[in-house]
Amino acid sequence: MRSKTFKVVLSLGMDAAILVGSPTWWFINLVKTDERETRTKRLTYWSYFCLLLELSTATMLSFVNPGAFCYLAKCLITYYGYSRIVEIYIAFAKDLRDRSNGEYPTTNLRKIDRIRMAWFSFIGLIINYSLVFWSQPIFEIQTSCKVPVSRYFEILYYSCISICTVGYGEIAPATTAARFLTMIEVLSGAIMISTIIGMYLSAPNDEPINRNNTTPW
Repeated sequence: MRSKTFKVVLSLGMDAAILVGSPTWWFINLVKTDERETRTKRLTYWSYFCLLLELSTATMLSFVNPGAFCYLAKCLITYYGYSRIVEIYIAFAKDLRDRSNGEYPTTNLRKIDRIRMAWFSFIGLIINYSLVFWSQPIFEIQTSCKVPVSRYFEILYYSCISICTVGYGEIAPATTAARFLTMIEVLSGAIMISTIIGMYLSAPNDEPINRNNTTPW
């Protein structure tokens, strides 16, 4: 009885942690179903929706004065960016674990679909890291002349060259928090690029569609 109660409490605690840590991950899991085709469509629609939302947000911020946003709006932008970053990391970690264990896929995604979604996630990481850098002063970025960077497009540029592990030295993190976040972005970028090349590009061309006619990854 105690063991069962502990498992229930642990499960509820994990659900609460996921909801607080990444509402977007919680949402996409909430709308998933056991039906493979429906699950595949929802994941695909979600991937396109997030990409369009993030590209639209990045475009808008590139032409808007940072002073036009109140602190609450910036906090919401930070929370969304953080949520999506965590969601992408969890999704990649679960996919890597399943592939390493030789488990069967739970969707009908083909090889090309997985590669496309992986690159969508990579672009999403660039944008969402830039949102976090842009929206909070503790993640301040500065030029080589020690001048703080406030324009979003320049911060987006910094996020792009960081995750691609390319640095030119003309722009750099100004605070300890910004340096720490940059380290995470650089490491995650290297891991994701190697994962896309090593795991997805080397996968079979035809993904299995059911458990009666499948082979492990």
